[in-house]
Amino acid sequence: DLFGDPIALLTRAGIAVTPELMGEIDHRAQTVALAIRAPRPAHVGELVQQVRVAAGRVEIDVVTGAVAMLLGADLADGAPAAVTIATDVRLTRTGRVVRLVHRDGRAAATSSGSDHSALKLLVTARRWWTILREGEIRIKELATREGISASWMTRVVRLAFLSPEMVDAVLADALPAHVDALALVSGEVNPGCWKAQRERYLAGGHRPG
Repeated sequence: DLFGDPIALLTRAGIAVTPELMGEIDHRAQTVALAIRAPRPAHVGELVQQVRVAAGRVEIDVVTGAVAMLLGADLADGAPAAVTIATDVRLTRTGRVVRLVHRDGRAAATSSGSDHSALKLLVTARRWWTILREGEIRIKELATREGISASWMTRVVRLAFLSPEMVDAVLADALPAHVDALALVSGEVNPGCWKAQRERYLAGGHRPG
């Protein structure tokens, strides 16, 4: 969630703002957030300095230097060594299982019981697009390096351009039942229009036959 509001994050972490960074910050922050929320989370070890658990509250100190590095930015003079994020929580028992629940009733994120195939593809799409957009390697060469076909890579990379609403739905495991990873990469090209994406995937406008 810390990377969900990148502008506020820049201020909190004391990151030096440049015109180049402002043009890229949304993409970079969302890419990091996706990697953290993946079934096999990345970057957690380098980001987390300390976790404090108290009655009804969890606090996490996040290393600002690691935040800057992941965003491809520099810390400004006088930047804090860490920023603290906190949430009010409670433990609740369901049968033999103890769950961590946010104050608003949302269960804390868990990877058990969910199909993360769409999330995995989204993380992969962002990674491949980050490499391709640098312009130093073509999609056919990258596909060969990754051991897949160029046509499959092309389909997957399109997911890097899903709308923020679609990305939120993938992260929250809230896609409609008929929209799975295969539905996102097969058939017609993902529409470039965010409104069309919503109508096709979130509003029940398209269902496989």
